Amino acid sequence: MYVERLLQVNVAVLVTLGAVLLGMSQGEPLLPLGMLIAAFVSVWLTDVAGWFRLNWLFTNVAAAAAFVIFLGQVTGLSGVVRVLAIGNLLVFLQIILLLQKKDARAYWLLILLSLLEVVVAAIFQQKLLFGLVLLAYLFVALSALAILFLHRERTRHRAAGESPAPALAEGRWPLAGRAPDFGDSNAGYGGPRGVARELRRRVAGIGVGSLLLALVVFFIFPRWGNQPWRGAMAARRHAVGYSDAIRLGELGKILEDPAEVLRVELLDAATQEPYEVRGELYLRGSVLTRYQQGRWSHPGRGVFSNAETVPLAWPAPAEARVIQRITIEPLDRPELFCVWPFANLREGQSLLFDPDREVLLRPNADMGRRLIYELATPAFRGGLQESLMPRQEGPPLGTLPLLEMPPVEVVPGLVAKAAEWVREVDPADHFAVARVLERQLAASRTYQYSLEGQPRDPALDPIEDFITTHPRGHCEYFATALVLMLRSREIPARMIVGYKTDEWNRLGRFFQVRQLHTHTWVEAYLEPGKAGRPLVAESPARAAASGAWLRLDPTPGGQSPRVNPVVDAFGSAFDWLDFLWANYVLELDRPRQRETIYDPLADSLLAMARRLVDPDWWRSVLGTLAATLGTGLWNLVVGLAAALGLVALIATAQFARLAWRTWRWRYGRDPGRVRRSGPTRVEFYRRLERLLARLGLTRAPWQTQREFALEAGRTLLASTGRPQLAGLPEQITEAFYDVRFGATALDNCRVEAVERALAMLAGAGLGTQHVSRPSGEDAS
Repeated sequence: MYVERLLQVNVAVLVTLGAVLLGMSQGEPLLPLGMLIAAFVSVWLTDVAGWFRLNWLFTNVAAAAAFVIFLGQVTGLSGVVRVLAIGNLLVFLQIILLLQKKDARAYWLLILLSLLEVVVAAIFQQKLLFGLVLLAYLFVALSALAILFLHRERTRHRAAGESPAPALAEGRWPLAGRAPDFGDSNAGYGGPRGVARELRRRVAGIGVGSLLLALVVFFIFPRWGNQPWRGAMAARRHAVGYSDAIRLGELGKILEDPAEVLRVELLDAATQEPYEVRGELYLRGSVLTRYQQGRWSHPGRGVFSNAETVPLAWPAPAEARVIQRITIEPLDRPELFCVWPFANLREGQSLLFDPDREVLLRPNADMGRRLIYELATPAFRGGLQESLMPRQEGPPLGTLPLLEMPPVEVVPGLVAKAAEWVREVDPADHFAVARVLERQLAASRTYQYSLEGQPRDPALDPIEDFITTHPRGHCEYFATALVLMLRSREIPARMIVGYKTDEWNRLGRFFQVRQLHTHTWVEAYLEPGKAGRPLVAESPARAAASGAWLRLDPTPGGQSPRVNPVVDAFGSAFDWLDFLWANYVLELDRPRQRETIYDPLADSLLAMARRLVDPDWWRSVLGTLAATLGTGLWNLVVGLAAALGLVALIATAQFARLAWRTWRWRYGRDPGRVRRSGPTRVEFYRRLERLLARLGLTRAPWQTQREFALEAGRTLLASTGRPQLAGLPEQITEAFYDVRFGATALDNCRVEAVERALAMLAGAGLGTQHVSRPSGEDAS
């Protein structure tokens, strides 16, 4: 019952994990919860107590009804949605099987149905958490299969060798009616204990070995296609805030969404080492230039009709000192995000650029998959992202509404406030004017950042209400106010929508970008003649003939919404693992496999081969060795002596441990002590081998115990002529097989039979003589 109870609990855990995986794929928490309840009830009420068990008639009727319902469902479904109905059918069949009296066949069906359930789940879900649960499922499944084998073999041995009739216990078998003193596996006759720890150890070894082998095959076996398989339903995430128009108050709805959107790795272009950044990272997305009654948009058509492929090395990669490697999740919008200005330095990237809207795009075919793209940028200096950048290729500034303002009577308070703040600033110095307006909005205690929606006066323009009546709002209110204030001072300005993040993952060495990092800021155009001395003083390289864009962030504190404090070191580790899982497991297609595995391996082997045949390398190695021996011979001798001493200490400890275990087993073991773990040691068979060894019979390494017993019987018969001795080794060996491999505890009758057989061999008067093998037998 002990092994069977282990099997019942193990299978219950297995089917529950299978339902959890299926529920994760469907986003349905009720499915695993229902299976958990059914598994608990089956173990408690069906298996242990036996209070509730479905008979075979009800089981068959319920299974047939489930199949009929399934057929009715799939007739109205199509495509991969039918697979979900198959998963639900598998769950129902498992519940039916759990609530009946189970034999080995029922356990096997439960395991098989659970495996099919996992296959269905894997079609729709491939995230890291799914992989971790799948890993736990692997070990539980291996344990269930091992226990099922033990249970089946034990049941088979019990059915093959029933106990003798009770009547024999009173006469011929006097020990049959008495409880044995050696009923556990350590005493030699088997027992119910000692299974769990040994089973866990062996299952863990098999699981880890299988996992390592699977990883080697997965990474080394060549891919046949250029695109990885992404499941039947690769869902695109909704990118709120990146449509052709934004209304004030809209972005606040997503500023608490922690869903991941981007991962950004920054590398030094010269060394290819990670580039350390201090402060926040601004990733530009959409450009909006027209404001009307609380709504931002871009003039022109609402589609990216003029998008063209970004050519290699465009724009010119001068001063492009940092490479940005960006991984973007599947989104329902084509916009791509990066640090501007950028240069395309990687051949074969399917990137598009719309010069009218000044936005980087990906083709529609790539919107449904995770995309990795690399761009160079000159925007970093001294670890900081510069606030000034030269104007890249785009539409003529005169064609854009960069100075377009609502009528003064619509926003009188905003215009008056801007004039008041810059009263003492030179109006020709656009750089100084822009900085003063930015500082007034960001540092003033009057205007406060808030994610909560604010009441607005419907009679006023939303931005006028923000400036004069309700000075609370999130980033888009502050950016809108600054753009219109700049325009009121004849400074061209526009709204930028993108991401701002400082969430740095130390393990993966990348920036994490989430939906809640959505941010709006301002870009003001500074003409060289109106930039003034501060522009040259802050960044001389940006004082170009075509002018520059100045990034301004008027949000109070210059902050974007931060991740919840609960996302700590554990969250960083999980994000790093998720990064590895997404890029090197799910997205391991043929190009990436060649880039990350085959090419580095081939380069290492070629470099090693060149060194081995390079005389200069050998000369340098021998020269270094000679110099070391000449100057540091004493240190070398001490190091070698310490290493040899450590090896000797480890060898001595291992030898002492082995000697102690051997002595303890042979001489210090208490026959009555219960051993709860470790392999089953059958002492009565060891006694048999010692008796036969005295007769000159030893088991060869290639012989099984049964083969040795048959040979010993023939030898005894030929040498002694006593048939009653010939069958004793085989009789004792069969009992050994039941205990060692059948995990069966011998009953009192068989224990007595084994003891009598050993006594007959010991008392046969042959203990000191050598028994010759029959002629024709190999004596080796």
